Amino acid sequence: MRWFRSEGGKLPKNLLAQSFLLGWLVAGFSSSTLATQPNLAGDWPTYGNGPAHTGYFPGTLNGLPFVLKWKKPLPHAVISQAAIVGGRVYVSVGYYYSSISLWAIDANTGLGLWTNALAGSFSISPPSYDSGSVFIQQDTSVNPSYVWNFDAVTGHTNWSPTYVSQGYLHMAPVVGGGMVFVDTGYYHGLTGYDEATGGQQWFVPLYGSEQWSPAYYNGEVYDWSGSFAEYDPYTGTVNWTLTNGLSGAASARTVTVAGGRAYFTSDSSLYSIDLARHTNAWSISGPFGGTPAMANGLVYVHSNAFVNAYTTNGDFVRKYDTGLSYETLLGPLIVTDDVLIVAGSYGVYIFRLADGSVQQVISSYGSGTGFYYSSTVSLASNTLYIASSDQNLYAYGAKPTTPVALTNPAWIGNGTFQFGFTNIPGATFTALASTNVALPLSNWTSLGIVTQFSSGQYQFTDFRTTNNPRRFYRISSP
Repeated sequence: MRWFRSEGGKLPKNLLAQSFLLGWLVAGFSSSTLATQPNLAGDWPTYGNGPAHTGYFPGTLNGLPFVLKWKKPLPHAVISQAAIVGGRVYVSVGYYYSSISLWAIDANTGLGLWTNALAGSFSISPPSYDSGSVFIQQDTSVNPSYVWNFDAVTGHTNWSPTYVSQGYLHMAPVVGGGMVFVDTGYYHGLTGYDEATGGQQWFVPLYGSEQWSPAYYNGEVYDWSGSFAEYDPYTGTVNWTLTNGLSGAASARTVTVAGGRAYFTSDSSLYSIDLARHTNAWSISGPFGGTPAMANGLVYVHSNAFVNAYTTNGDFVRKYDTGLSYETLLGPLIVTDDVLIVAGSYGVYIFRLADGSVQQVISSYGSGTGFYYSSTVSLASNTLYIASSDQNLYAYGAKPTTPVALTNPAWIGNGTFQFGFTNIPGATFTALASTNVALPLSNWTSLGIVTQFSSGQYQFTDFRTTNNPRRFYRISSP
């Protein structure tokens, strides 16, 4: 990390330069920082990043911006959330008897690897990946509906059992314990298929609403369709059911399970269920929507234009606010160890977990059309994938910083000291200060975020040097 020393008083330029150099030589520090790297390795195999749907992606973005790597035009405006595994991106495309298809795309280049064109149908679900296979649900009210298992490398069909439906929307299939769990049936129901053969093992009628899926956690299946229930994954037997205090519906959302608790929403409440005691641990009045995320010991949930964070005891912690009163946040939540990622009506927002501030906005505005487009997001291998209703799939890579060299140190007067540097546009940097350069970095004082005053040009102004006539500065990212 580059640092230099400021000393009170108005210094000539040559003396100030000597002060800068003196601090550097005495400490024997390197003249520049090491580049900051992202630390978001791993895949995104399904909705919520796993059959328990926590939305948690371990690792840190480290204050870095996402920068466009490639975009892939697709033949329809309805593009599913992507599943990304092993350097391949899987998306389903199409809706309402249009050109329905499943695509495999190279994650590094955006080039197509294979495409399966399916018969026109009412809907196709987002894909899920497990053990070398891609699973989707193709639903129609006229012809037979299908649950598909495709070879992830070749796209060849492994199995495709049919079922009867009136034509519904579905979430991604849930795969766990050697089974595949989906909503099937004329009036809806929870169905279990053998993952290896596609053989239907059981069916439980639920008479619920569309666009839901169960959760799989610790060898059990959980669902909320007006009542909350735990099922045996191999027989469909109901182990126990909870109805007390629950109300609402489960449309366009599912259950998140972590730490022995299940979390889910109705339009008016957020619920927490104690799985060991089979009781409603707590509930909070809304408005709420979508599927909660569970990460870092907190529960994150949509609440109209905001995302709220609560402790596992239901205590409010923080609100994540875009600052736009007319914005509506939509779709799945992704939570890493330092950021929250969520799509809205006007773009994709990356919030800092620590203080709730917006670190980056990727606008969904189409300059050629004048429209804002809806989108859904996935995260894998330091890359943010945005499936947009403008008929494109976008890949944004987290761009590392370059070494920092501090420049233009200057006394402005009235105890104000200023310096600057250049780096990649959109990164987050923090200014640190100490009166003792030998102190460990953890003991340096954080002065705040460094301002980017133009693309790639950063400047920090310290207004608090009056009581610190001798001070050393460092830049940290984040």
